[in-house]
Amino acid sequence: MTRTVIRGIEVNFPFEPYEIQINYMEKVIEALQTKSNALLESPTGTGKTLCLLCASLAWLQAHMKSNPPTLMTNASTQAGPEARRRQQRIEDVRSSEHPRIIYASRTHSQLVQVMQELKRTGYNKSKVSVLGSREQMCIHEDVQRLPNNPAKNRACRDKVKARRCKYYMNLEEKMDSLALNPVSDIEELISYGKRHTVCPYFLSKSTEKTADIVFMPYNYIFDPSIRRTMKLELQNAVVILDEGHNVGKVCEESYSYEISSIDLAVAIKEINRILVHLVRSGDKTSQAEAQEQTQTINGQGNQLSITLHEIAELKRALLDFEKSFEAVSLSADSNSGIVKPLPYLTELFQKANVGEKEGQNQWGMLWATLENLTRESEKDESAALQPHSALAVQKFFDLLGVAFQDAKKDSHTFFRVYMRVEDVRKKIRGEGWNAETSLTTKQSRVLSVWCLSPGFTMKTVVASGVHSLLITSGTLSPVEPLLKELMVPFNVQLFNPHIIKSSQVWVGVVGKGPDNVEWTSSFKNRESVAYRRSLGRGIVNFLDVIPDGVLIFFSSYRAMTDCVDTWKAQEVWDDMEKRKECFVESTDRTEFTGQLKQYFELNKAGGKGAAFFGVCRGKISEGVDFPDVCARGVIITGLPYPNKFEPRIRVKMEYLDQSFRNPATKTLSSNEWYNREAWSAVNQSLGRAIRHADDFGACILSDCRFEQDSSKKQLSGWLRNAVRNYSFPVSKRALSAFFLDRSDRQPMVTVFRDTAQNEPNTQSKKRQCSPDNNFCSSAVGCFSEASSAQLTGDDDVLDMYSSQKPERLARTLGPGSVFDAMGKTQPAQKEVAFGGKATATTITASQLSSIPKAWSFSPTSTSTPIAPRAQRKLTVKPILFALDTSEITDKPSQVPGVPTGFVNVVSAPRVTDRTPKDEEISDIVTSMKSVLDQQEFKRLIGVLRPLKSGTSTSLKDTIKVIKSFSTSMKINKVSVMLSSFVPERFRNEYDEFLTDTGILITFE
Repeated sequence: MTRTVIRGIEVNFPFEPYEIQINYMEKVIEALQTKSNALLESPTGTGKTLCLLCASLAWLQAHMKSNPPTLMTNASTQAGPEARRRQQRIEDVRSSEHPRIIYASRTHSQLVQVMQELKRTGYNKSKVSVLGSREQMCIHEDVQRLPNNPAKNRACRDKVKARRCKYYMNLEEKMDSLALNPVSDIEELISYGKRHTVCPYFLSKSTEKTADIVFMPYNYIFDPSIRRTMKLELQNAVVILDEGHNVGKVCEESYSYEISSIDLAVAIKEINRILVHLVRSGDKTSQAEAQEQTQTINGQGNQLSITLHEIAELKRALLDFEKSFEAVSLSADSNSGIVKPLPYLTELFQKANVGEKEGQNQWGMLWATLENLTRESEKDESAALQPHSALAVQKFFDLLGVAFQDAKKDSHTFFRVYMRVEDVRKKIRGEGWNAETSLTTKQSRVLSVWCLSPGFTMKTVVASGVHSLLITSGTLSPVEPLLKELMVPFNVQLFNPHIIKSSQVWVGVVGKGPDNVEWTSSFKNRESVAYRRSLGRGIVNFLDVIPDGVLIFFSSYRAMTDCVDTWKAQEVWDDMEKRKECFVESTDRTEFTGQLKQYFELNKAGGKGAAFFGVCRGKISEGVDFPDVCARGVIITGLPYPNKFEPRIRVKMEYLDQSFRNPATKTLSSNEWYNREAWSAVNQSLGRAIRHADDFGACILSDCRFEQDSSKKQLSGWLRNAVRNYSFPVSKRALSAFFLDRSDRQPMVTVFRDTAQNEPNTQSKKRQCSPDNNFCSSAVGCFSEASSAQLTGDDDVLDMYSSQKPERLARTLGPGSVFDAMGKTQPAQKEVAFGGKATATTITASQLSSIPKAWSFSPTSTSTPIAPRAQRKLTVKPILFALDTSEITDKPSQVPGVPTGFVNVVSAPRVTDRTPKDEEISDIVTSMKSVLDQQEFKRLIGVLRPLKSGTSTSLKDTIKVIKSFSTSMKINKVSVMLSSFVPERFRNEYDEFLTDTGILITFE
C-alpha cells in the first residue's frame, strides 16, 4: 500500500498511483469537500473504480474523524435485544448527521466486480452493505415455490410480520455472535445465510443504516416505488453512479409506465376472483381478516377497512377506466398513435369517477386486498395469485401514482401520454403471455406514459438532499448534450486521457473497401448488396491482419442479419471462418452465454482466434470484459442512430424541439440528442479494445461518415488524437505494422511445393502454413511469405503488392494469370534459393484481397522480432494493371485474379523512371509516422523530399537515415514500406541495402 496526500486527505492506494489516477482522485475529493456534483470521464483500464473507492472512503474517514458523532454510547459492549434497539436509535441519529456513500452501477454483476476491487484496498475493513430485493435474497423454501416475484415479495413480508420465518427469527437471536466478512456481495450473503440459517435480506438491511458504503443497482435510486419499498434515505448521501453513460436512459425508464387493455382485463378478472374467493371462503375467515386489514395512505393516518363493498367499488373503477380508455378513437395501424400531455391521463381517471381523494383511497385498497390474498394463498394454493395478475394490477397502481402525485408537482411538461393499438401476438411473444392470458382479442390498446427528460429524475434525486452526486464512466463523450439533458449543475468535471501509450492503440477510419466501393451504413444504402459484399471482403482482410479476438459491431440487429445473410450467400462468410471462428450475437440469453464462453476459450487457447459479430448497445458492447487476446480489434461498421420511425423516438424528438424553442424550458435540440445517442454507443463499443494499462488493440471505423472532422470530435478524448483516415490498402499495411510491433517472432516456416513429390516441405513444424498460401494458421501470417524467396507463384507475388492501391498493383507473368487475359504471355523469371522446383499457381477471385503476410508471433509477447538472415532471392518483373470499372456485375469474375463485381482489367503504362505521386507519399508517410519517434520521422522526411522531387543522385542519405533508427524492427518495417516507391534508377542500390537487411527482393 502507498499513501498519497491529496487536497489534505491521506489516501491509501494499493500501488503507486499514476498521474492521471491522482488527478482523478483529486477531483473526487474536491467534489466531496465542496458538496458539488462531479462529471468524471476516465477510460477503461485507468483504475477508475479503485480511484473512486479509495478517494471517497479516505475523505469519509477524514470527515468522520474531524466531525465525531454528537451522541456516544457503550451499547455495543452490551448484549441483548434492548441494547441493540438502543444502539439502533443512536445509529439512526448518527446516520442523519454524517454522510455515507451510495455506490450504484447498472447491474448486480457489475457491483460484484466493484466489491472485489474494494477487497484489494486498505479500506476493506469499512462497514459495507449491499441491497437486493426480497425475491433475490429470500431463502425460505415456501416463498421460493411461489410462481412470481410479487407473490414472493408479499409472502416474505407476511411471514416476517407473523414471526413465522425461522431465518428471520434466527437472525435476531444470533446477531451478536455472527462473524460476517465486512465486504460480502449478494451471493456471499445468501451462502452465509444458508450455512448459518439466518436471513440474508435482513442481515443486509441490518447493516445498511450504519454502513460507510452501500452498494445497489441504479434503479434503487431512481425508481420511486423501489425507493419507497426499500425505505432508501438519500439525505446527506454521496451518490456515485458508475458506468454512468446509460444514466439518462435509466432516469427516463424509472418514471415511464405502460398498461394495455389486456392488462386491465386481467386486473378486472383478478379483482372479480378475489370477490368470489372471499365470499366462498366464508365470513369467519377471509371476511374477518379483510375487515381487520388497514392501510395508511400518504402518511395522513386515514385508516381504511377492506370490505367486500370496497373491493367491488375498486372493480367498478377499473371497469369504468377501461370503458373511458376504449372510448378513445385510435387508428388500427400500430405505427399511428395519439400523443397527449400528462393531464390527459388524469382526465381519463376522472371520466371513470376516480377523483384525487377517491383515487388515493382505492390505491391503498388495492394493495391491502393483495395482502389479504397473499395470506389466503398460504392457506389455500387455489387462492394464489396467477402469473401476470399481480403485474397487471401493479401497472394500474403506477398509473394512479403518476396521474395524481406527479401531476401536481408541475412536472407534467416532462411527460407525454401515448396511446396506440398493438398486435396481441407480438405482445405474447415479447412478454411470454399464454393464450389464456391474451383472451380472445387480436389487438390490444396500449397506454404509455413516457418520461422524456432525464433531468426530471435527476432533479428529484438531488432534491432529496444528497451531499454530492458523482457520475463517472469511461465513455461520457460527447459531454455537452449530456449536461443539457441532466439539468443539474456539475461544477467539478474531468476528462482523463488514457493510461496507455499512443503506440498501444491504432485507430483508423476506412471509408472504402478493397474494390473502392464506398462504405456507409446509412438508411438509404443499407439495401445495397454491393456495399454489403465490399464490407465483407474488407472484414476478411482485417481478420487476416488482426490476431486473436475481434469484435465487429453493427448499427442494428437488422443490419447485422442482412450483412451476414449476404456473406453466406456469396461465400464471403466461408472466407471469414477460414480466418477466425465466427459467432453472431444471439438474442437468447442462454445461447449467448454459451457463445461467450466458447469465444473466450478459443481466444485464450491461441491459434487463429475468434470473431464476435454484435450490435452497438447490444450484449457485447457493455457489461462484458474483453481483456487482452479477447479483443485485439474492434470494428465499427456504421453509426448506430436511433430509429426515427419508432414512436418513442419520434415523440422524444418532438418534445426536445418544443423545449428547445421555449426559453423557459430550453434544453438540447433533437439533433444534438440524436447524434449523442449514436456516438455514445460508438464510444462504448470502442472501449472494448483496451481494458488495462498493458493491453493493446486496434479500432477500425468502417464508414465514410467517420472521415469528417466534426465526427472525430465526438470520439472519446483518448481516441480523438489517434484517429487517422486511411485508404483500404494502406490501412492493411498499417495494421500489420502495428501488430508486428507487439509480436514475438516464432521460428520461421519455409513452405514450398516440391514438384517431384507434390508434397509441402517444411523446415519447421512449430507453425504450419497452408501450402497454397490461402491463409496462414499463425495470427498474422509468416514473415517469410511477406518478404522474399518464399514466393512461389502468382498468388504470392500479388500478396507482396496488394498493399498498394488497385491501380498500382504489380504482378508477375505466369500461365493462367490476369495478364494472359490481356494477351501477355511472357513467363515470370524466378530464382529460388532453396531445393525443389516451384510451380506457378493460378489466383482465384477470393484471393485477390488476401493480405501481405507478416511475421508469425506469439500475441502475448512484446519483444522485437528480427528479420530472417537466410539468403533467399526472388527476381520478378512487375507490370501494372488496373480494374476496369466501365463494366460492373454482381456475378463472380471469369478472369483469374479479378474480384467479384468486375469483368476485366486494363493495362497501365509502365514508368521506367517514375517519381512517387503526392498521394503515394502521403499514404506511406501516414504509416511511417506511427512507427517512428519524432526525431527519426523528421530525419526521414528530410531525405524523402529530394527523392520525391527527383533531385537525388543516390540513396546513400536515405539508407543512412534508415540504418540510424533505434531498433531493427523500425529498420525492417520502413525498408519494406519504401521499397514500392523507389525510382527505377535506384533499385539496384536499394536491392543491395535490402540484401544486407535480409529482405532480398530484386527488381529487373
